[in-house]
Amino acid sequence: MKYEAISKLIKEFSVVKMCRALGVKPQNYYRWIQQERKNKEKHVKELSIINRVEEIFNDSDQTYGYRAIKKEIEEKGIYLSEYKIRKIMRANGFYPQTSKKYKPIHNGKTDGKYYDNRLKQKFKTNKPNQAWAGDITYIRTSIGWVYLAVVIDLFNREVIGYGVSKKINGELVKQALANAIARRGTEKDLIFHSDRGCQVRQEVA
Repeated sequence: MKYEAISKLIKEFSVVKMCRALGVKPQNYYRWIQQERKNKEKHVKELSIINRVEEIFNDSDQTYGYRAIKKEIEEKGIYLSEYKIRKIMRANGFYPQTSKKYKPIHNGKTDGKYYDNRLKQKFKTNKPNQAWAGDITYIRTSIGWVYLAVVIDLFNREVIGYGVSKKINGELVKQALANAIARRGTEKDLIFHSDRGCQVRQEVA
């Protein structure tokens, strides 16, 4: 670009001579210089805001969403709209880490049935395959943020099945359970427990 070339050679030649040689007006060059300074200042300010959002996000152990960040950043004298904060978080990959416990899903196509909380928070078992527990968490990976569903045998806390998806739905749960069943099989009176007090009992013929 002509204006950039003038800026690089400004110590060697006069602005007027270079503008004449390149066929541009000196006032247009100086107008460009002013705009470049404004753009640089805007960029520096934007980076400062991003760094402040990242600082608050990391200080929360990466759990704060845009509302919590907006509240805290305003306490530091910086006023941003929720839209602006959401945009910054999405653009820089600041996604809150959340952990959700899931409830087993029965779609009428499996042998699973719902029961009351038969474990009563007593998670000790005498042998494998007596009671399983389920958990879903939101994790960051090389392909972005995904939901990870796991099935744990409460006998020894071993992870015996898992499923991964970008969506939290019944397919994710079925994937984790199917993976566990493929590895372990099922036994009569096996109880599947979620942290919300709901179990699934597998009845094997």
